[in-house]
Amino acid sequence: RPHLAAAVDVFERLGDERGLALALLMQGDDEWTNARTLAAAEKYWAAMPHAELAGDAALVDDAISTLCAIVAFGPTHVEDAEREARMLLERSTGIVAETAAYRTLGRLAAIRGDYEEARELIQRGRERLRDAGLELWHAASSLPAAFVEAHAGDYEAVVRIYEDGFARLDELGEHAFASTIAADLG
Repeated sequence: RPHLAAAVDVFERLGDERGLALALLMQGDDEWTNARTLAAAEKYWAAMPHAELAGDAALVDDAISTLCAIVAFGPTHVEDAEREARMLLERSTGIVAETAAYRTLGRLAAIRGDYEEARELIQRGRERLRDAGLELWHAASSLPAAFVEAHAGDYEAVVRIYEDGFARLDELGEHAFASTIAADLG
Protein backbone atom coordinates (compact mmCIF):
# COMPACT_ATOMS: atom_id res chain seq x y z
CA ARG A 1 0.00 0.00 0.00
CA PRO A 2 2.79 2.49 0.58
CA HIS A 3 3.71 2.24 -3.11
CA LEU A 4 0.16 3.22 -4.10
CA ALA A 5 0.24 6.24 -1.78
CA ALA A 6 3.62 7.18 -3.24
CA ALA A 7 2.18 6.94 -6.75
CA VAL A 8 -0.66 9.28 -5.77
CA ASP A 9 1.90 11.77 -4.41
CA VAL A 10 4.03 11.60 -7.56
CA PHE A 11 1.10 12.12 -9.93
CA GLU A 12 -0.22 14.99 -7.80
CA ARG A 13 3.19 16.71 -7.93
CA LEU A 14 3.41 16.18 -11.69
CA GLY A 15 -0.13 17.45 -12.25
CA ASP A 16 -0.85 14.23 -14.18
CA GLU A 17 -4.62 13.88 -13.90
CA ARG A 18 -4.83 10.54 -15.71
CA GLY A 19 -1.99 9.06 -13.65
CA LEU A 20 -3.59 10.34 -10.47
CA ALA A 21 -6.94 8.84 -11.46
CA LEU A 22 -5.26 5.49 -12.17
CA ALA A 23 -3.39 5.53 -8.86
CA LEU A 24 -6.57 6.33 -6.94
CA LEU A 25 -8.45 3.59 -8.81
CA MET A 26 -5.70 1.15 -7.86
CA GLN A 27 -6.01 2.22 -4.24
CA GLY A 28 -9.76 1.69 -4.54
CA ASP A 29 -9.22 -1.76 -6.03
CA ASP A 30 -6.91 -2.63 -3.15
CA GLU A 31 -9.49 -1.52 -0.59
CA TRP A 32 -12.35 -3.26 -2.44
CA THR A 33 -10.54 -6.60 -2.76
CA ASN A 34 -9.79 -6.42 0.96
CA ALA A 35 -13.49 -5.89 1.76
CA ARG A 36 -13.11 -2.30 2.95
CA THR A 37 -16.08 -0.96 1.04
CA LEU A 38 -16.28 2.53 2.48
CA ALA A 39 -12.56 3.15 2.02
CA ALA A 40 -12.81 1.78 -1.52
CA ALA A 41 -15.76 4.03 -2.36
CA GLU A 42 -13.82 7.04 -1.11
CA LYS A 43 -10.96 6.25 -3.50
CA TYR A 44 -13.24 5.64 -6.50
CA TRP A 45 -15.11 8.90 -5.87
CA ALA A 46 -11.77 10.70 -5.55
CA ALA A 47 -10.55 9.23 -8.86
CA MET A 48 -13.53 10.39 -10.93
CA PRO A 49 -12.84 14.15 -11.13
CA HIS A 50 -9.23 13.47 -12.12
CA ALA A 51 -10.32 11.03 -14.82
CA GLU A 52 -12.83 13.62 -16.04
CA LEU A 53 -10.16 16.34 -16.14
CA ALA A 54 -7.95 13.95 -18.12
CA GLY A 55 -10.81 13.36 -20.54
CA ASP A 56 -10.68 9.61 -19.88
CA ALA A 57 -14.29 8.42 -19.95
CA ALA A 58 -13.20 4.78 -19.62
CA LEU A 59 -11.61 5.50 -16.24
CA VAL A 60 -14.71 7.38 -15.10
CA ASP A 61 -16.86 4.43 -16.10
CA ASP A 62 -14.47 2.02 -14.38
CA ALA A 63 -14.95 3.93 -11.13
CA ILE A 64 -18.71 4.08 -11.65
CA SER A 65 -18.96 0.34 -12.33
CA THR A 66 -17.15 -0.55 -9.13
CA LEU A 67 -19.09 2.04 -7.14
CA CYS A 68 -22.25 0.33 -8.38
CA ALA A 69 -20.99 -2.96 -6.95
CA ILE A 70 -20.18 -1.24 -3.67
CA VAL A 71 -23.67 0.26 -3.59
CA ALA A 72 -25.21 -3.15 -4.29
CA PHE A 73 -23.14 -5.14 -1.79
CA GLY A 74 -22.04 -2.55 0.75
CA PRO A 75 -23.55 -1.27 3.98
CA THR A 76 -25.73 1.50 2.50
CA HIS A 77 -29.47 1.37 3.30
CA VAL A 78 -31.54 0.48 0.23
CA GLU A 79 -33.21 3.89 -0.25
CA ASP A 80 -29.88 5.71 -0.03
CA ALA A 81 -28.27 3.09 -2.24
CA GLU A 82 -30.96 3.59 -4.89
CA ARG A 83 -30.36 7.35 -4.88
CA GLU A 84 -26.64 6.79 -5.27
CA ALA A 85 -27.12 4.22 -8.05
CA ARG A 86 -29.40 6.60 -9.97
CA MET A 87 -26.80 9.33 -9.64
CA LEU A 88 -24.14 6.92 -10.92
CA LEU A 89 -26.41 5.98 -13.83
CA GLU A 90 -26.74 9.67 -14.75
CA ARG A 91 -22.94 10.10 -14.67
CA SER A 92 -22.19 7.02 -16.74
CA THR A 93 -21.00 7.57 -20.27
CA GLY A 94 -20.29 4.00 -21.35
CA ILE A 95 -22.35 0.86 -21.62
CA VAL A 96 -20.49 -1.12 -18.95
CA ALA A 97 -21.07 1.54 -16.29
CA GLU A 98 -24.63 2.18 -17.46
CA THR A 99 -25.55 -1.49 -17.30
CA ALA A 100 -23.79 -1.87 -13.94
CA ALA A 101 -26.09 0.84 -12.62
CA TYR A 102 -29.17 -0.90 -14.05
CA ARG A 103 -28.12 -4.20 -12.48
CA THR A 104 -27.54 -2.49 -9.15
CA LEU A 105 -30.92 -0.78 -9.30
CA GLY A 106 -32.49 -4.13 -10.16
CA ARG A 107 -30.93 -5.82 -7.15
CA LEU A 108 -32.05 -2.98 -4.90
CA ALA A 109 -35.61 -3.11 -6.26
CA ALA A 110 -35.66 -6.84 -5.47
CA ILE A 111 -34.49 -6.17 -1.94
CA ARG A 112 -37.38 -3.69 -1.62
CA GLY A 113 -39.73 -6.41 -2.89
CA ASP A 114 -40.61 -4.78 -6.24
CA TYR A 115 -39.84 -7.78 -8.43
CA GLU A 116 -41.40 -6.45 -11.62
CA GLU A 117 -39.30 -3.29 -11.49
CA ALA A 118 -36.27 -5.40 -10.59
CA ARG A 119 -36.80 -7.68 -13.59
CA GLU A 120 -37.28 -4.71 -15.91
CA LEU A 121 -34.08 -3.00 -14.74
CA ILE A 122 -32.02 -6.19 -14.96
CA GLN A 123 -33.43 -6.98 -18.39
CA ARG A 124 -32.71 -3.45 -19.64
CA GLY A 125 -29.08 -3.82 -18.63
CA ARG A 126 -28.77 -7.36 -20.02
CA GLU A 127 -30.28 -6.42 -23.37
CA ARG A 128 -27.89 -3.47 -23.75
CA LEU A 129 -24.95 -5.79 -23.09
CA ARG A 130 -26.17 -8.33 -25.64
CA ASP A 131 -26.92 -5.62 -28.22
CA ALA A 132 -23.39 -4.26 -27.79
CA GLY A 133 -21.89 -7.71 -28.34
CA LEU A 134 -20.55 -7.92 -24.81
CA GLU A 135 -21.31 -11.63 -24.50
CA LEU A 136 -19.18 -12.29 -21.45
CA TRP A 137 -20.79 -9.45 -19.50
CA HIS A 138 -24.23 -10.54 -20.69
CA ALA A 139 -23.65 -14.11 -19.50
CA ALA A 140 -22.21 -12.87 -16.20
CA SER A 141 -25.30 -10.74 -15.68
CA SER A 142 -27.17 -13.96 -15.03
CA LEU A 143 -25.97 -13.43 -11.44
CA PRO A 144 -28.15 -10.37 -10.70
CA ALA A 145 -31.01 -11.83 -12.79
CA ALA A 146 -30.96 -14.96 -10.63
CA PHE A 147 -30.67 -12.80 -7.49
CA VAL A 148 -33.98 -11.12 -8.40
CA GLU A 149 -35.72 -14.45 -9.02
CA ALA A 150 -34.38 -15.89 -5.76
CA HIS A 151 -35.82 -12.93 -3.86
CA ALA A 152 -39.10 -13.39 -5.73
CA GLY A 153 -39.12 -17.08 -4.71
CA ASP A 154 -38.96 -18.48 -8.27
CA TYR A 155 -36.22 -21.04 -7.79
CA GLU A 156 -36.91 -22.80 -11.08
CA ALA A 157 -36.15 -19.50 -12.82
CA VAL A 158 -32.96 -19.17 -10.75
CA VAL A 159 -31.73 -22.57 -11.95
CA ARG A 160 -32.71 -21.88 -15.58
CA ILE A 161 -30.97 -18.47 -15.57
CA TYR A 162 -27.85 -19.86 -13.93
CA GLU A 163 -27.66 -22.84 -16.27
CA ASP A 164 -27.94 -20.59 -19.32
CA GLY A 165 -25.36 -18.15 -17.96
CA PHE A 166 -22.97 -20.92 -16.93
CA ALA A 167 -23.22 -22.64 -20.32
CA ARG A 168 -22.37 -19.42 -22.16
CA LEU A 169 -19.51 -18.57 -19.80
CA ASP A 170 -18.15 -22.09 -20.26
CA GLU A 171 -18.31 -21.66 -24.06
CA LEU A 172 -16.35 -18.43 -23.68
CA GLY A 173 -13.75 -20.11 -21.45
CA GLU A 174 -14.55 -17.78 -18.54
CA HIS A 175 -14.04 -19.15 -15.01
CA ALA A 176 -14.40 -16.35 -12.43
CA PHE A 177 -18.11 -15.66 -12.90
CA ALA A 178 -18.80 -19.30 -13.82
CA SER A 179 -17.33 -20.49 -10.52
CA THR A 180 -19.59 -18.09 -8.63
CA ILE A 181 -22.62 -19.45 -10.47
CA ALA A 182 -21.48 -23.03 -9.78
CA ALA A 183 -21.10 -22.22 -6.08
CA ASP A 184 -24.55 -20.65 -5.95
CA LEU A 185 -26.09 -23.70 -7.65
CA GLY A 186 -24.37 -25.90 -5.06
